[in-house]
Amino acid sequence: MISVIIPAYNAGAYIKAALLSVFRQNVEIGFEILVCDDGSVDDTHQVVDEMSQKHPAIKLFRHAENLGTSAARNLLLEKLDVNSNYVIFLDADDILANGAIEKSLAVLRANPLARFVTGMYQVVPTKALETGEPVSPEWPTVGGAMLSAGMFKTDLIREVGCFDTSFDHGEDADFRLRIAEITNAFVFHDYIFFYYRRHANNVTRDFMASQSGIRRAMLLHAMRRRKNPALLGAAGMVRAEDMAEIERALKLYE
Repeated sequence: MISVIIPAYNAGAYIKAALLSVFRQNVEIGFEILVCDDGSVDDTHQVVDEMSQKHPAIKLFRHAENLGTSAARNLLLEKLDVNSNYVIFLDADDILANGAIEKSLAVLRANPLARFVTGMYQVVPTKALETGEPVSPEWPTVGGAMLSAGMFKTDLIREVGCFDTSFDHGEDADFRLRIAEITNAFVFHDYIFFYYRRHANNVTRDFMASQSGIRRAMLLHAMRRRKNPALLGAAGMVRAEDMAEIERALKLYE
C-alpha cells in the first residue's frame, strides 16, 4: 500500500486538484490518501469531505485550530495503515505529475536496497495548472533535496519519527536531514514527480524566514553529528547540476 500524506490549511481552492492528481496515477497496488484539515477557516474540509464520499481511499482528519504543517503531518503519520509500504508527502496546493508514482515505484523495485527515491519537481504558475495549458520547459525544473519529490519506504519514515513542531519554516529540510543521517541508500531519478504551484500565498515567498529555517535545520544536523559521529552526513542530497535551477526557481519569488 502507498500512503499519500496531505496537510491542508485554507487550501479549498487547490486541494481538489491535488487529490485528483493522485487518482490519475496508474499503479497496481492500493493506496490511501490521508488529509489533515489543520484548522482551516475556508471550505477545505467541505471539499475533501465531499470527495471522500466518492473515494473511500481518502481519510479526512481535522484539527480544531491551526497547529502548523508539522503537527498536521505528525497526526497523519500516526494514522498510517498497518499495511503501508511507501509514503509520499504531497502539499495541498501541489500536483503529482502523471506517472509519478508508477515510475518511482519501478525505480525502487529495480534498486531493492534503496530505502527511498527522489526525483524532480517543476515550479509552475498556478494559472497554468488551472487552465491545463502545456507545462513550459522555461519554468524551472529542480531535483534534489525537496521532501515532496521523494517516495519513501514506510519503515524508514517510522524510524525517522515525527516532524519537529518547533519549526515554523524549514521543517521539511529538518526531516530530510534526519533521513540523511540514517541512510544514504537512495536513488535519484530524472522524472518530474510533482508540480510546485506558484501562487501568492506560497510559504516559500517568505524568503528570509524560509532560509532561516533551513539554516537552523542544518545547524541542528551538525550538532547531532558532533554528538553522535555514527550519524551520516547530507553529502549528495543536492546534485551539482541542480544548483543553477534552484537559484532560478528562487528568483521567481524576489
